[in-house]
Parts: sequence; structure tokens; C-alpha cells
Amino acid sequence: MVLFFLVLAFLTQTAQCLNSCWSSGVEVCSASAVYWTMEVDDCPELANCNCSVKLASIYCTNLTYVPNFEELANPSSYKTLRITNSQINRITSSASFLPLTQLGTLEITSSGVTNIAPDVFYDLCKSGRRSLDRLDLQRNRLTSVPSGLEHCTFFSEICLGANDISSSGLGLNKFAHMGRLAYLDLSENRNLSIIPAESLKFGSGVLKAVNLENNGIRRIDSDSGISDVCHADISSPPSFCLSVGNNIFCDCSLFWICDYIGSCVQSNGFVCSSDSKAVSDYCKNDNCSKIVLSCYTARSLGGCSMNEDYGQIFCSQLTKVPDFRSFVNDSLIENFRILVIRDSFLGDIDFSVTPLSYLRALTNLIIENNEILSISYFSDVCKIPLLSVLSMQSNGLKEIPSGISSCVELTSVEFRNNSISPSGLGIKRFSTMRRLRYLDLSENEELIFLGQFSLEVNSGDLIFINLNFCQLQSIDIFSGISGACENAKTSGKRVTVYLSRGNYPLRCNNNLLWICNYLDTCTDVDFPLSHCIAASGKTTDIITFCEMNVISIN
Repeated sequence: MVLFFLVLAFLTQTAQCLNSCWSSGVEVCSASAVYWTMEVDDCPELANCNCSVKLASIYCTNLTYVPNFEELANPSSYKTLRITNSQINRITSSASFLPLTQLGTLEITSSGVTNIAPDVFYDLCKSGRRSLDRLDLQRNRLTSVPSGLEHCTFFSEICLGANDISSSGLGLNKFAHMGRLAYLDLSENRNLSIIPAESLKFGSGVLKAVNLENNGIRRIDSDSGISDVCHADISSPPSFCLSVGNNIFCDCSLFWICDYIGSCVQSNGFVCSSDSKAVSDYCKNDNCSKIVLSCYTARSLGGCSMNEDYGQIFCSQLTKVPDFRSFVNDSLIENFRILVIRDSFLGDIDFSVTPLSYLRALTNLIIENNEILSISYFSDVCKIPLLSVLSMQSNGLKEIPSGISSCVELTSVEFRNNSISPSGLGIKRFSTMRRLRYLDLSENEELIFLGQFSLEVNSGDLIFINLNFCQLQSIDIFSGISGACENAKTSGKRVTVYLSRGNYPLRCNNNLLWICNYLDTCTDVDFPLSHCIAASGKTTDIITFCEMNVISIN
């Protein structure tokens, strides 16, 4: 027999908050390299897999599907299955896993998984497998917590970091019946902008930490479930990691946090996006009680509540934008910096009829999830001199309002999850925004093409443009993206154009030549952006495409 050394490298990246979120010395959602020596692989019948009966482990890589482990001589002897660096895409059946009757650890990482059929976890967990303890699905492309996972009551550790899980993809009460769950990692899911009601209910009495860092979270519903967990065991509460890589808007939905900041909710670096102040500042002395009282006793009129202490007007369940001139006194107008209109049915908006420019002290305008179809006279909004943050996500908009180019002081613009089409982007509507840092156009699934000058941005402060999940197929060479990349390159700054997730491989033609100058410096080169489609229909590696063409772009 031939003696060889098999190096089993567990490639799961160390969670970014390993030292801050998990307890000291506890390794969660990460593993160290393990080495073993054996004479012959114990599962030669499985291509691209190596097995060790001694270590009760199976390690597979470079797979395009999950193999049938029934082919193993003794499948019930294996307790750990690790699949990594593969292109599996969909897991459609539980049949492959069922022969592993003693499976305790299931890892499928960095394998391009977009969907797991509901019966996979339903069958695995309903078959009486009390051995199942650890699930690691990090660095895939899952858009939701897998259906059927709610039937798995025995997991103590679940790792779902670095996927594409969205707010709606969290589902309801997915973790509510997991009585042994100690660690949950949901970090680096960039589409997880809101933690909705009932999404993080927990039934575990041993929960130790939940990692929610680096998600870009903007809002946490007061009924999300986090406060229930914190309140249930205040003597030994779990740790919710939120302070790093999020942009949480502190409004009345967050008042509950004051009871738990620094104990159940980590406070280090936790800053409100609404005014860049530390959350802990609101919870010192009597500040928190004032906020809570103001939230509950705010004067209410026309579906809106005004919180003078907090400088916010919050509106919901509206059928039209109210005329704030009728109930905001001139003497109070300077007190309001934030206007939130959410969860309404606004249809067509005409800002010449109900102007917002009266609220002259506004810095943040948040109009989200309101079923807006069109906006007229948006230029009135741009008359607000201090307006810097605009969010119009999750509406029904088909175009960027034409008057937005007058808003030259905007630093953050978000039109995520609308119905904006290529023609709806218009021409040079962002080019006048001299301080623009963030532009989010992701999840506009009709935005299949970027035309000339549609994304021209001249700001020297630009940090990113998000175009993920737009079903993009082609980008005009003069769209403006190459100009943004070149400006950053010239100034020595870093700009990232997010394109690789939720889009198609772009077409290999002259329009794509610009990208060759900025690979790995201005674009996130990951599949499908790592490839393009030639006229013949053949998929070509983007680097090969660039090497075959003479690039001269100024």
C-alpha cells in the first residue's frame, strides 16, 4: 500500500468578531487545520472525496453535486461531513445525506449553494437524529434561511455568515424551537438591512451569542425577538453583536435597547446612523426614559408622530404624504432632522402639492416600503439645504426622479428593491452630487442594462456603487462606472462597484473592455463577473478576455 499524507484544511474563515462576539477561547464558525496520516483513502468509490474511518470524517472538494454516501462501505461510521470549494448550486434531496445516520457536523462552505430543498432538513431532523449538532453553510449564495431548518431542534451551532440572506429571507420563528442553540452566525449578509418582527425569536435557554455584524443593518423591529431573549435571562444574557459594519437608524423601534446595551447588546463602537452618536449616549442617566416616554406619548396627527426630543417625525399607514405645514409649528421646525415614512400606500406623489422643503432642517429622508409608483417635482425635496441621506428602498418606482440632480449635497442615496429599468436611470442624474459616498441600486431586477452616462458620478468621496441582484447583462462602456473607477485610481482612493451577485455573466464585447483596467481594484471579481459570454455563447474567463484584447481606456 502506498503511504500518503492527506492534509485536511478546514477552510472556514474565522468569524470577524471571534474575539469580540464569541467568548474568549471559543472558536465558533471557524476551525483549525487538521492533519492525519493514513495508508489509503477509505472511500475511493467517491470521486473528489477523502475519508478517514479513524477520524470519522469525510472531506470533499470540487464537487458539482452532493454524492450519494450510501455507496460507502459503512456510512454510519462517519460523524463529520465537510464539503468546500465546490460549485453545487442546488441541493434538491435529502437522500444523499440519510445514510450518514450518526452525522453530527455538516459543513457545506464556499460551494455556490443558492437553494436547499425544504425536505433536506425536514428529513434529516425529523428522522430522530439527535446527533446533529453543528451546521456550517458559510460563504454560499443563500438568499434565505433554509426552509425546513425550523424542524432541527438539536443544533448547538449554526453558521450562515457571508451569504445573501435578505430581511424577508430570515423568515418567522426559524430558531424558536431550537432548545440547544448556543451560537448563531448571520454576519456578512449584505442584504440583511432590516431585522423584522418575529425573525429572531429563540427557544434556547443556553443561547450565548448571535453574530449580526457587517450586514449593513439599518433597522431592528422592536418585536424582532432580541429584546425577549435579553429580558428572559438578564443575569446571564447572551451577546448580540451589532456594533460593527451596520448602519442602524435609532428611532422609536429601537428604544428597547437601552435596557440591554452593554450587557446583552454589545456597545463598543455602536453608533446611530441618524446622528452619528453612540447608542450608549442615549441610554445614560435619564436619556433613555425620556426617549421611551416621548415615543409613547408623541403627538400624533395624520398617521405621523413627532418626537421633539429625538428630532424625528415618524409616519406609517398613510395614503398620501401629509402637508407638514399644517401641524408643524414654525418655532419647532428647526427641531426635526429626520423624516421617516414607512409601510404606507402612497401611489403617485406630487411634491408641489405637499412640499417637504418646509422641513428645512432635515438631514435624513427615509421613504421606504410605501408602494410608490411615481414622484413629481422631486426638486422641491432638493431645496432642503442640509439633506444628506435619502433612502427610497422597497417601493414600486420605475425610474429615478428627474429632479434628484438638484440634490447636490447628498452623501447617501438608496433606491434598492424597486422596479427601475435601464431607461428609468436617466442620464447624469447622480453626476451633480459632489459629496456622494454611497449609491445603492441593488435588487432592481429590470435593470438589465446600463446605458450611456446613466451612472456618471463625479464625487471624489465615492466609496461604493451597489448593483447586485439587478439581472445585469450588459454595461455600456460610457455608462460612467469606468469614470468613477478612474477618478478613484487617480486620487489613490478605493471605490468598489458591486456587480457579481445576482447578475448574469456580462457579454464579452467592447463595452466590457473598461473592466480590464480595474480588476480587483474597483470591482468585486467573483462569479459571474469572473466570466463573460462570447458571441458564440461560450463562457470565457474575464482575465483571459482581457489578455486577448489591447486595452487603452482614458
